[in-house]
Amino acid sequence: METGPIIPSALMLAEVPAGRIVEHVTVAYPNEACGFLVGFDSPTHRTVTQAIRSDNVWENPSERGYRFAISSTQQMQLERSLVGTGKSLVGFYHSHPDHPALPSEFDREAAWTFYSYLILRVNNGLVQEIKSWVLDHSQQFVEQSVQPLSSVL
Repeated sequence: METGPIIPSALMLAEVPAGRIVEHVTVAYPNEACGFLVGFDSPTHRTVTQAIRSDNVWENPSERGYRFAISSTQQMQLERSLVGTGKSLVGFYHSHPDHPALPSEFDREAAWTFYSYLILRVNNGLVQEIKSWVLDHSQQFVEQSVQPLSSVL
């Protein structure tokens, strides 16, 4: 039985990127906001030290309230810029306007194993819930605990 890579059980989210993510998703409301999570892994947890906004490039602007797409060009540029820094792209974030912070079937079909998927429920422009998910080797989402990291890294 294939087990795949070990999935860190916790996502440690530093204050600065957490604040930037919350600001981004509230400003983007009622549309979905999306972006990148940068950091590093340890055997027990994943640490996010930076959040980088991405434009929602979903092809039909009228559907951006419930769909998002991240620029592949921006992702490639980001990954190149991280080479040799000790940090890497560890995941993505996006908002669910007026819906729970649970991955949809659309989210699952678009997801890749290894990465964390931070989803924020935004109701009436306010963040109500934050959850993180990782796609396991059987292509199902497993929830990661989200823990605040108060020190600036």
